[in-house]
Amino acid sequence: MTTATREASGRTEDDQLVEAVRAGDDAAFSELYLRYQPRIAAYVRGMVRDSGAAEDIAQEAFMSALRRMRATTAPIAFRPWIFEIARNASIDLHRRGSRAQEVSMDADNGLRPADHLRLVHAAAPEHAVIAKERLDHLQGAFDELSQTHHQILVMRELEGLSYKQIGQRTGLTRPAVESALFRARRRLEQEYDDIDSGARCDAMGGAIARLAEGIDSPRDRRRLGRHMRRCAPCRRQAAEMNVRLD
Repeated sequence: MTTATREASGRTEDDQLVEAVRAGDDAAFSELYLRYQPRIAAYVRGMVRDSGAAEDIAQEAFMSALRRMRATTAPIAFRPWIFEIARNASIDLHRRGSRAQEVSMDADNGLRPADHLRLVHAAAPEHAVIAKERLDHLQGAFDELSQTHHQILVMRELEGLSYKQIGQRTGLTRPAVESALFRARRRLEQEYDDIDSGARCDAMGGAIARLAEGIDSPRDRRRLGRHMRRCAPCRRQAAEMNVRLD
């Protein structure tokens, strides 16, 4: 098989995987991730000269790619596209790092939840209300994570441990750490978006209505209990409908 034929075959396989991702196939995205992540990480490492930062940027690039793939039906040549996303993510991370100590809470709407972990503590007094709301949302999102995902995010984002150090502390291999961190960041982002957009309150309103009608569900009770610890409107709605969780 010639080089041109191999490249054409790779593009065809990538195109098929992209279409599968858009149809909701997470396994197809995992295949793209496994196929390109080492090359993307090496490419970014050559730009930033920092192995740990390169791994984080590579993961951010793939998370961005997943969101964009499912947000549009435009044709995508995945290989050059993911490299371009990684290049832009490298530039963006550098910019965020250079202004991390001075960024205001009014200017950070585009930040990921993981960025809030590092920046929310630096809010100026006049932004205290906004900071508390976002911190509450972040804590609510954390409540929905598994113990492993919660632990690995804290070690990486707050304690600043390297992938090797996380592996030593958890007993996981480096690939397992990388995979778990990717899934944890993705889940945290999804949970944060649900809370921040109001979608979580809408879902909990449905759970309250079911419980009020006598449709008892342990899952509804668990999720509602976690949510109501931080959501006064949903607590009031549950009280008005005589829904008790104790």
